Amino acid sequence: MSKWHHLTDDMLVAAYQDGCDDAFDELLYRYKDKLFSYIFYTVRNKNLAEDLFQEVFCKVITTLRDKRYTAKDRFYPWLLTITHNMIMDQFEREAQMTVISNDAVDIDLFGGTEDCGTAADREHEAAERLDDICRLIDCLSEEQRQILRWRIFENIPFKEIAEREHISINTALGRMRYALLNMRRLAVERDLQPYVC
Repeated sequence: MSKWHHLTDDMLVAAYQDGCDDAFDELLYRYKDKLFSYIFYTVRNKNLAEDLFQEVFCKVITTLRDKRYTAKDRFYPWLLTITHNMIMDQFEREAQMTVISNDAVDIDLFGGTEDCGTAADREHEAAERLDDICRLIDCLSEEQRQILRWRIFENIPFKEIAEREHISINTALGRMRYALLNMRRLAVERDLQPYVC
């Protein structure tokens, strides 16, 4: 049993905001099963549920670190609200992809009314984009590069990444978040607008 188990959620939040990662690990332990079950039973897809679960905790980490948490004595309902909003955003993205697909029409919906080009043109453009992304990744710190490769290219769960690196899940999620933020910043600096989201 953790030495933190007797503390309230808000006490754990305060301890985490004071720099104690173990306090966040206790919050994660306290709610991870309930939260994952809620996500999984809503989306009915294990891989998507894992991704959304990780996104939720990235958002939670960011909010707590920035000291923007204001739901005093209501941590779990606040957590459920974030989770619900993430799930709704995902459903909305899926609906948009179903309704508007660039491959389903003869014009380029995002670049004008010209022909989308041949398959070879599209393949060449995709290769150029991948090359741009790889160059952005190369600009990151080694820690951020490694976590990005494991998570994005090898689809390794954050829990396993944390074990490999001998760090907390919280630290792994934080490194991933900063890697993505740095890539967005670099994309803007280099005028690679398609990669900015």
